[in-house]
Amino acid sequence: MSGEREREIEEQELVRREDTFLALSNAYAFVRGQEQIRALENLTFGAMFRVRVAEIEGPLTGGMLCRLEELAKTKGDFDLAIARLREEENANGE
Repeated sequence: MSGEREREIEEQELVRREDTFLALSNAYAFVRGQEQIRALENLTFGAMFRVRVAEIEGPLTGGMLCRLEELAKTKGDFDLAIARLREEENANGE
């Protein structure tokens, strides 16, 4: 009997903790959601467009590459890797 009572107490404690977590999670989601709504209300299509163009064309802060620079770097790295593979193939083929 004692084991059943302990199990019931543990289950009740687990339910209480889950309820507490759910309440905190819902409150946090509500607050964050309201922040996001306010942020979106202040954005215009033009502002969002300018942000996206800046991501593509640059310049970006923090030493990050804009998308065009990132694409150029990736292409350069790829071309270099292909050139190295061709050199190895030519060296091994002769």
